[in-house]
Amino acid sequence: MEPSKALRELIKKTEKISKTNLDTLILGEGGTGKDWIVSEIIKNSDLEKIDSSDWRTSLNLLNAQSILKKENLIFFNMEEMDTEGQLLLYRAIEKKEIFYNKINIQFKRVFFLANVSLIEKVKTGNFREDLFSKISSVQLTIPPLRERKEDILYFTHLFLIELCKKHKKKVPGLSENFINFLLTNPWFGNLRELKSLLESIIIFGKGQSLTIKHIPSNYKNSITNRSELDIKPGISLKIYEREIIKTNLIQSNGNRKKTSEILGISERNLYRKIKDYNLENLSFGSIDDAFDNII
Repeated sequence: MEPSKALRELIKKTEKISKTNLDTLILGEGGTGKDWIVSEIIKNSDLEKIDSSDWRTSLNLLNAQSILKKENLIFFNMEEMDTEGQLLLYRAIEKKEIFYNKINIQFKRVFFLANVSLIEKVKTGNFREDLFSKISSVQLTIPPLRERKEDILYFTHLFLIELCKKHKKKVPGLSENFINFLLTNPWFGNLRELKSLLESIIIFGKGQSLTIKHIPSNYKNSITNRSELDIKPGISLKIYEREIIKTNLIQSNGNRKKTSEILGISERNLYRKIKDYNLENLSFGSIDDAFDNII
């Protein structure tokens, strides 16, 4: 099973970038595979991957592993970078060293991961324009899974092999109705959502072939609710975001890890949004009136 033309072209770009020492900005929705792209770029290199969504933790990890013989790189999630981190990074990029916690930390390369909304943050002044200019000279943009349907079955095949090996199960076949479900589902959580669903099915499912019956009922309900969202003019994006988060929290019975996977955002980001939207004391009952606040 071959990947789509778009994915093949993306892989070719990663091969070219891997032969350089250039810092790289990787844009894409949550769950599209930004960290996978980084792994592809450095898999044949002598770089040590410092992986963390929080820049402070990244620097602490980098310092702790500085005794390694491998050259280090930093793997930054720009969505979580506050003003202090932006200033520190701006000053450090050219020198390839950061003075942090009274320690001089050296690195060879930086990968900047961000949602496409980072560009909007630049426009609204919530992200330094001069820093964005520094990090965006080399860019890779990963399209969402719903825009590259050809890759759904390709990644389904890869994930099933990986997950069945992990859980010591036999790789199942795919029925026609299951394939149809895969190809018509919007996958707002992208690859992360696809893999999470497949793992749930592998763990609890039985039989030699996956059918529509193997899909958990709560997941089917979640899809229904997402597709029934009524987009009305004059309603702010914040209101829709709040209600989408609220609906999925209710559907997941308050399970924040599961909710973050469905939404395709980090748990840290979800916790912040729950606080911002005053959803800490949300009760988990019926979802019938989840969108009542949208007028």
